[in-house]
Amino acid sequence: MLEVHRAIVRAEKQAEVSAADAGRVRGTFTRIARSWIICELSADILDRAAKDFPIEPVRSRDAIHLAASLWLLRVFPDLHVLSFDGRVASNAEALGIPLAG
Repeated sequence: MLEVHRAIVRAEKQAEVSAADAGRVRGTFTRIARSWIICELSADILDRAAKDFPIEPVRSRDAIHLAASLWLLRVFPDLHVLSFDGRVASNAEALGIPLAG
């Protein structure tokens, strides 16, 4: 969630969006995020994130997202990952994590 809020601030400060548009996007995101399940960074997730992934290199933040997805998949077998990052999507597929969309 921090990443999205930082991206909105950055876009507004760089005059890529107006203050009004930034406010609307922030409100929409906050409303949608209320339905999300937030996964804490457990030792298991961090340990998995530190290991190799099928398609390297993987940035630390992406490794955490992939490791958390693997952990959540055990609890939510219908989980699907949505990513616009090709390397994350390719790794998710290679790890057996279904992709959304």
